[in-house]
Amino acid sequence: KKKKKKKKKKKKKKKKKTLDYRPNYRIVTPMKEKKQFTKGSDPEFILINKNRRPVSAIPVVVQDKFDPFKLPNCNVYHDNVLVEMTVKPAKSNGEFVDHLGNSFNDVSKLIGKDYQLAPIPSHTFSAEECEHPDAKEFGCDPEYCAYDVEEVTPPAGGEHFRSGGGHIHIGRTDFEAPADDFLIDPYSKLDMVKIMDVVVGNALTVLDDSEEARERKKLYGKAGRHRPCPYGVEYRTPSNSWLTSPELADFVGQMVDFCLEIGEQDHDKILSLADESRANIDNHSVGAIVKLFEREKVLPSRIMESFNALRKKGGLNPLDFVKHWNL
Repeated sequence: KKKKKKKKKKKKKKKKKTLDYRPNYRIVTPMKEKKQFTKGSDPEFILINKNRRPVSAIPVVVQDKFDPFKLPNCNVYHDNVLVEMTVKPAKSNGEFVDHLGNSFNDVSKLIGKDYQLAPIPSHTFSAEECEHPDAKEFGCDPEYCAYDVEEVTPPAGGEHFRSGGGHIHIGRTDFEAPADDFLIDPYSKLDMVKIMDVVVGNALTVLDDSEEARERKKLYGKAGRHRPCPYGVEYRTPSNSWLTSPELADFVGQMVDFCLEIGEQDHDKILSLADESRANIDNHSVGAIVKLFEREKVLPSRIMESFNALRKKGGLNPLDFVKHWNL
């Protein structure tokens, strides 16, 4: 009798899955490799002298944006009569605040003890401070409105009126070969700007209710203002007031992270609040924004707690900038 050879059954190896565990611990679809996002800024500051009087930055920071001072942590130059710097992009919130602080320290050393930076949203300078030819140049690239989807030309301001922005750059490190179209596709950029309005634009409108902030908004800083960039988008609605302290900068960084989190998910609900937010930001309607936050629970509890704590502290004093950042 021929012995029957037993066929060995090959055991199939189970493929290991990277699992995403939600709070209820149900197994869901395998999680994609996490994207790396970046945050940066190119803030503008008014320069004040020993008497705390705003002066032109042109004689102090003599380089312009075409040939900036290259400092260890940033590039700096005068833009019209203001000081502007380009802060390195950061991959974490702690790094974001550190990069800002290091940049401010570099620039403070450059300008010396006779001057200091002040994140004042707007100011009408004296005619004497605006005599230099560079003070008459407004060579900004065009910005765009996420709602009307068109180029925006700001209305002409007063002859000596200037305003300072605290624009926020949001990007991703893989933008040259992205795995998906988040922050790359033009419509994704528009959605992100609107999400930023609902969260960041609304919150900062409440936290800076100064006359200088209101005056700036007549020309710059309306809702939806942005510039598309290869790496993501530049959100141009905020003034420079959020740079007053590390605490406030950290709060803004947290809000940006939250917006990125929302942007990657189904965000129809928060986009439904964009038109209302646009009106509130443009009209500087502080009370309406507070009601919106309470009614719609826009911010997660941890960020809402920080928001309420900052509101209780009262108005932002840009002249405390040096003290807060320990410069």
